[in-house]
Amino acid sequence: MTRRFFWVHLPPSLHLLSCLIIALAHWESAWGYLFLIDILMSVIILTISYDFNHPLIVFGILGTLWWYLLSRAAEMVLMRQK
Repeated sequence: MTRRFFWVHLPPSLHLLSCLIIALAHWESAWGYLFLIDILMSVIILTISYDFNHPLIVFGILGTLWWYLLSRAAEMVLMRQK
């Protein structure tokens, strides 16, 4: 159970942590790399937050939610195969 909990929460935690580190360290060039990693959700987030004052907040929250949903879907597929 705890191993499954770890693997489901690792990708969203890494995404949120990377967003926080990039934002706090003011590494503007690193956002491009994170955008490429999250390419599908990044396009959606970019269209939503185009006229928002702090799009990085939206990117951090929605991107983390996206990775959580992907992890949960992968867990459900793997549990179904067992």
